[in-house]
Amino acid sequence: MSSFAKLPSDLPLPRLSIQKGLPGGLNLGFSYVKYQVYSLMGIGVQWAFVTGGMKPSLAARLSYNKADFSVLKTSTISTDVVISKNFRFIDPYLGVGLQYGSGTFSGGGLPPGVEASHTFVTGRVFVG
Repeated sequence: MSSFAKLPSDLPLPRLSIQKGLPGGLNLGFSYVKYQVYSLMGIGVQWAFVTGGMKPSLAARLSYNKADFSVLKTSTISTDVVISKNFRFIDPYLGVGLQYGSGTFSGGGLPPGVEASHTFVTGRVFVG
């Protein structure tokens, strides 16, 4: 039986999340979740090199995420450029970037001692 089969379908978990704004438009972030042997961790830095006012804001972002789910381990590194404009009650944004990821899977139907791994680089576009 897979270790994932032991997890309930709905599982509320506490998450530690810290964001710190620094001078010069720099923001640092960290988040962490742990449940039994499963863990998620992420860190990021963002630099707003053009700040709002009458014109849109532009920022560059670099982030790293790592997940360890016993038989599945992944990590990603992302670089993004984000443009946003504050309109009093709404702050829409558009971002483009690259994401590099890798992961390994060991267990769940594979012969003992055999692992499957995958690495990718992909572009991404996001809005909100």
